[in-house]
Amino acid sequence: MYRPGWHRLRLRLQRGWSTVVPGTTCLSWLTSNQVLHGQARTTVSGRLCLCTSRVTNSPRAIKPVARPALSAFRHLPRMHHHHFASNPLDRLSTKRGDSTFLAKTLSDTSSKFLVYGGHRILVTKDRELALLSRLDLETAGGQSLFEGGEATTLVFLGVDSRSIAYWAIDGTGQLAGLEEPLSQKGLSFASSRPAAFGFCSFHAALFSQAASLLDWNSRNRFCSSCGGRTSSDDGGYKRTCPNAACVSNKGIQNSSYPRTDPVVIACIISKDGERCLLGRKPVWPQGMYSCVAGFMEGGESIEEAVQREAYEETNVRISKVWYHSSQPWPFPAQLMIGCVAQAETEDIQLHDDELEDARWFTREEAREMLSNAEAHDAPATGLFTAKPYAIANTLVKSWVNDTFESRQPWSSPQARI
Repeated sequence: MYRPGWHRLRLRLQRGWSTVVPGTTCLSWLTSNQVLHGQARTTVSGRLCLCTSRVTNSPRAIKPVARPALSAFRHLPRMHHHHFASNPLDRLSTKRGDSTFLAKTLSDTSSKFLVYGGHRILVTKDRELALLSRLDLETAGGQSLFEGGEATTLVFLGVDSRSIAYWAIDGTGQLAGLEEPLSQKGLSFASSRPAAFGFCSFHAALFSQAASLLDWNSRNRFCSSCGGRTSSDDGGYKRTCPNAACVSNKGIQNSSYPRTDPVVIACIISKDGERCLLGRKPVWPQGMYSCVAGFMEGGESIEEAVQREAYEETNVRISKVWYHSSQPWPFPAQLMIGCVAQAETEDIQLHDDELEDARWFTREEAREMLSNAEAHDAPATGLFTAKPYAIANTLVKSWVNDTFESRQPWSSPQARI
């Protein structure tokens, strides 16, 4: 039976004691100690040690610092830094209702603005995200972008480690007059998809946050209860109906907040662990196969959604599900919840119209598909999987390279009976 690999290096904790081998790093409560105290002691070999006793030249049992509430960190898998994630900004959510603070950052000469409109994003000649100052935009004729009103949406993204503020602007109806002046500075508007796939990690994370929130604002300009026009508040993170008689202003339903749509995506592994199940949609490039995915439904857990999607699309029954990692997908506002699943059955039947084909691939076949996907251009012949910027690529790669780390899997009710 397939069992995902665990950490290559683990401490075995028994009855509150841990054994540390000289020349290795003591990992006991490393994360919690750094968070709580901001410091760590050093062993005689120069490695970090957070235990109460130092490591000598021979193995010995040492009593760890007693922090039982944080001891679960020992077993957590490592973080995965996906494209569109790892945003380094401090979002300062507590400041969004402070109009004085927001006005100050808007007028600050050091603040940076990314410009978005009509699903197009302003980029440099090197196809990176363009971050402009307010002066840059005003000299290009964009004064009206900062005057507010229905034609413009401003979203406060946060501040970086230097306290520089970042804003996103959607001025879809006012961008035509800016294109010529901005082009003289080597800037242009590009379709956000696929332009965002080529952004560096920082710019991709900024775009992800900005595009999701700007799209949500553009789709919710009218109250869902009375039809009245809503206003943008809290730095673009809330829309409020001004109609005092509206039912939306009674109780706690007085505002509309941004939504994120959860999507499960799973690399499904055969019962013996030697093959993975991938499918293709008709709209994908010829030869592309990827993981089974689908939107979660109301009253459904992540594990149940994986089980349902796998059966609906391929007829394959799932017995176990492991959570892997997640990735924001700003087209427009999904959260891809990546999982690894073990199949109980292997017979493939395409029940719905989601996929035009699905098949089992060996590890070597999947490895070749990953290699083809990492090529600059997908080959005209041959098969490939999702590009490296997508979580599907990471899921398949974790199985191919046997690098997946997990905790206890979820088992289906059928498997537990």
